[in-house]
Amino acid sequence: MSTAERKLRLTKILLETDDEATLQAVEHTLAEQHERLARYWDVIHALDWSKEGDDAAVLAPAIAQLTQFQEADILGFYDWFAGQLYHLDGRDYAEASVAEDESLSADLFLYARCAVLANGRTFYERVRANPALFPKDLYFDALLRLPEADYEQRTGQSLPRAPKYIYETGFNVEGWGCVHNKLHFLNSLPAFAVCLSWISWSRAGSSTPAAIGLKCRGLPLCFVQFVIHTVGIESGRINKKRLS
Repeated sequence: MSTAERKLRLTKILLETDDEATLQAVEHTLAEQHERLARYWDVIHALDWSKEGDDAAVLAPAIAQLTQFQEADILGFYDWFAGQLYHLDGRDYAEASVAEDESLSADLFLYARCAVLANGRTFYERVRANPALFPKDLYFDALLRLPEADYEQRTGQSLPRAPKYIYETGFNVEGWGCVHNKLHFLNSLPAFAVCLSWISWSRAGSSTPAAIGLKCRGLPLCFVQFVIHTVGIESGRINKKRLS
């Protein structure tokens, strides 16, 4: 079921119910979500662009904002952060991000999506609603360090799990129209590397029963995403290259 279909279904349910307890519960949930999203965007808006050219200095105020979060809330921010990048992972956005005579780089497209997110809520929502507004030659890969930075400072460890969304280029099935594309093994190698990295991370982390259970639940998702990516990216559409 698509997001639009889910919204219509929920709207219909709300319009048909007269149960006050249900309406209050929905209202409370939406209010909490609104407050939570505002806090997440406050972190992004704290980036200090007067320090542009010094990535650590640009990130510092945003990391300071994260210090106000409880450790569990950091994971919520991590999921939201990954989701914002994931939602921009699509063919229309990618094609708008490069000139007609340029090839598309998986890495640079990720860094370009970071730049869109880093420019704040208003700009992000405009681009998400209209892929043609996606900027060209604008990158901010340092943003990828943001979710883990505060957690590592507090605990000396990496975040205890992967986010709910894999934001690497090509993993958004709907965005790329993957069901219509060709099998291309070489383009699946980056996704395979992500899976291997995830497995290595799992083995290096906590060995408590709870942690093992969490990691085991995540592994099938990682594998499914790899399979989707294997059949999903059309031959020749994504070429790896490095930032100069």
